Amino acid sequence: MSQYCVTALKKDQAILCGLRLVLEHLGSSEPIDLDWTEHQFIIFYIGRWTGNLWAIRQHMTVLELKLPPALITAIFAFLMWLVSLLTTTIQLSTGLRVTAMLVLTAAGAFFGLAGILSFRKARTTVNPLSPHTCSSLVVSGVFSISRNPMYLALFLVLLVWGLYLANLYSLIVSTGFVAYMNRFQIQLEERALEAAFGQEFLDYRRQVRRWL
Repeated sequence: MSQYCVTALKKDQAILCGLRLVLEHLGSSEPIDLDWTEHQFIIFYIGRWTGNLWAIRQHMTVLELKLPPALITAIFAFLMWLVSLLTTTIQLSTGLRVTAMLVLTAAGAFFGLAGILSFRKARTTVNPLSPHTCSSLVVSGVFSISRNPMYLALFLVLLVWGLYLANLYSLIVSTGFVAYMNRFQIQLEERALEAAFGQEFLDYRRQVRRWL
């Protein structure tokens, strides 16, 4: 591990250290060869970042229902790519990785398209930023498997991206998408649905999981 990163860890300057690693290897096509100390740094940084988000998440109401889920997916995909520049790849056979990618892609396409078609059939809004305009509660079809099949589809896209990058840390970062959506999107949608449909939605929520 570089002396700069050792100093950064002592000073708790994880962000500067991470940027230094990115700048050092951004133009390289070879995966970065990290020793155990550097792996500990990556784990520490991801954990510290996640902990900070958890501590302030209750006060970040400005993000509630503000960013389209597709944009959030793109942001996390970019973060996963950055993390892949800092860390080594997963040692998996190409056949196994490609098979997993194909299965997850098919599952994502199913959940995403089935969710949209169910909304269209019920003639209710598909706009995730205005759940209060929902005109009917869809509980059949794919919605009997997941309460949020379209968001599940986006998460599966991120998993496929992580497998394409062949990076374990990128896959860990992708779980932040679930945490973000739970706090800033889904909870608000569920409040709106409970206000609009009352006991009918509460019964549905007890019967079907939020994700899968």
